[in-house]
Amino acid sequence: MYKSRLCASSPPSRAVDSYGNPNLKPETADTLNAGIITEIGGFRATLDYWQFKFEDPITAPPFNGIASNVVPTPGGLADCSAPMRDLVTFDGGNTCVQGVTTGANLLRVRVDTINGAPVETSGVDPDLGYTFDNVLGGTLDLSAYGSYILNYEVGALSYRGVPLVAAFDAVGYLNYDRGQNSLPELKASAFVNYEIGIQNFSVGVSYVSSYEDNRTALFATNPNGQTIEATTIWDLSYQLRLASKTTVSLTVDDVLDEDPAFARTELSYDSYVGNALGRTYRLGLRRQF
Repeated sequence: MYKSRLCASSPPSRAVDSYGNPNLKPETADTLNAGIITEIGGFRATLDYWQFKFEDPITAPPFNGIASNVVPTPGGLADCSAPMRDLVTFDGGNTCVQGVTTGANLLRVRVDTINGAPVETSGVDPDLGYTFDNVLGGTLDLSAYGSYILNYEVGALSYRGVPLVAAFDAVGYLNYDRGQNSLPELKASAFVNYEIGIQNFSVGVSYVSSYEDNRTALFATNPNGQTIEATTIWDLSYQLRLASKTTVSLTVDDVLDEDPAFARTELSYDSYVGNALGRTYRLGLRRQF
């Protein structure tokens, strides 16, 4: 059970109960992978293309779609004969009186795991690197890798004969209440690593491209959060290899203490992409025997 924002209820924060399903079919997939590997001197590069076609993916119907089937107008009258009435709990002993019960009486929604609509996705993953020897007595290594999603097509989803979600391409969207996690188009990381003697220094940067909140009606009067801004996070790391196979390490994550990009969610950011911890420090000690 967790609480989430239900458009049909008033106030909107209501409980959502997640359940399993013994009648699930196994999901299946057709996959295709192809890649190129190149090494020339200190330069190395790989480029991988991937494609997946899923049938009967295991997912969950959107809780807002279920609630809106029973309460079509936000905060309005309930349709007590709706196909999904049994998945919605009202106050007063779960009594629904036609013409009387409204979204204000809605307490919780049940969401069962189901086999969802087919999904087809593809993308490319580049990985580049270059190693320089004898740089001030040490080795300098530059590397970068990322993932670029070309498409993520999700078929139309119906549940109990009721259309809940139209077919859509999830790439570049938050996908709030679509049964799909947020999918920024590009995620990439780059590193500068310098090793000299028993010491290792590393600087890393990670980037996530901007993406859109798919709930267009939510931003009719206030556009704040409609575009979830791109984020760039810098990290630092230092390692010291001592005798007897002992390594001491110090890492500073999110050196610039960046806030996660604002999104109109319960946490005010997208927890699948952002991190609210800010700058953190990690001290490690590893001993091999």
